[in-house]
Amino acid sequence: MAGTDRQRPILAYDAACLHDGGPPKDRLATIKQPVLVLTGKTIDSAMAGLASGFFDDDADALVAAVPRAERDVIQQEGHVADPKAVAPILQRFFGV
Repeated sequence: MAGTDRQRPILAYDAACLHDGGPPKDRLATIKQPVLVLTGKTIDSAMAGLASGFFDDDADALVAAVPRAERDVIQQEGHVADPKAVAPILQRFFGV
């Protein structure tokens, strides 16, 4: 369970940032840079049995809170996305 031990500090940090179960909208509203929020369409074994779309509500909340944020979904990708699936999205976002 070494992976779980490594994740604990990250989960504690996430919980501290989300304090009330939602994103800190007042802080996120101050972000001036463009932000891309990506999620994968499928859930894989690395996601410990989470339902498809588990991260969608949180991703949508981030986009709603950050003034220059946009959202995209990497089709047919789970936790570890194929770079070939991510590259076109990043190229579009960065205008390459």
